[in-house]
Amino acid sequence: MDNHLEILPNWLLEMGYSATNIGLSGIGFDYKCLPSVLKCLSRNNIAILGGDVLYIEYDGLRMNEGAENWYTDILHEEQYSVFIKRSFINTIKYVRQNKYRNVVYIMTVVNEKEFDNLYKVMEK
Repeated sequence: MDNHLEILPNWLLEMGYSATNIGLSGIGFDYKCLPSVLKCLSRNNIAILGGDVLYIEYDGLRMNEGAENWYTDILHEEQYSVFIKRSFINTIKYVRQNKYRNVVYIMTVVNEKEFDNLYKVMEK
C-alpha cells in the first residue's frame, strides 16, 4: 500500500514492512495486521484493486519467482460501492486461502475518484 497511508494510525504503520529494498514503494502488512488495515480502508471508502505476497527475510522483503498475487477486475458499468464490496470479499478470500508464515501482503488501493479515472481509461 503506497497511497492513502494517511488513513492508517501510526501504531499500524509502525507494524508494516517497507518494500523499498525490492524497488517497490509502499508498506506490506502481515496476516495479524490485516483486519485493522481492512477496517481502516473500509471506514474511509477505499477499494482494493489487488496485491502481492512478499516473503520476509533477514535483509528485507523478497518476491517469489512465481509472483503470487491477487486482483479484482473492474466490471463493465460497475458502481464503486459494488466494487468495494467485491474487492474486500476477493481480498479476504485470497488471504484466507493463502495464509503463509513469514509473508506480508502489499495492496494496491484506490478511492472513488481514482476508480472513476481508471474506469474512464478502460472504456477507451
